[in-house]
Amino acid sequence: MSSTKPNSQDGIALTITRIFKAPPALVFKMWTDLEHTNRWCCPTGFTILKCTADFKVGGTYDTVMRSPDNTEHHVSGKYRVVEQDTCLEFTHAWVDPDGNRGHESIVTIRFEEDGDTTRLTLTQSPMESEIARDMHQSGWEDTLNNLGPYIATV
Repeated sequence: MSSTKPNSQDGIALTITRIFKAPPALVFKMWTDLEHTNRWCCPTGFTILKCTADFKVGGTYDTVMRSPDNTEHHVSGKYRVVEQDTCLEFTHAWVDPDGNRGHESIVTIRFEEDGDTTRLTLTQSPMESEIARDMHQSGWEDTLNNLGPYIATV
């Protein structure tokens, strides 16, 4: 389930909600343990070449992915909120080949217990444009499509 907010208070925003058949603690761990994150957290067909993360408020992450067409995509940011099993919030900016960071947005991921499942809500804003929002929506949805099957193997 996805939605877009064309003109929210924070500008153009993206919101995606998914339900996972796992408790919030496990879903949260999939996002905060690199042993797991490196196995699912990129769009299908992409590979993670490098991923470092310090999962604490003020900690940073740095990820380089390779697309199926052999293009490298570099993203980095800083953690703003790390609330065990309930919320992650971090800055998100693509990095060009010269190391320059582009437009920075905020990604917030909420993990809510819903019976024997977890409702994950991902919000990203402000987006630079509707085209950027749509591209991120496609990437996040594809990435989240990898999470459910991965959780089932853990």
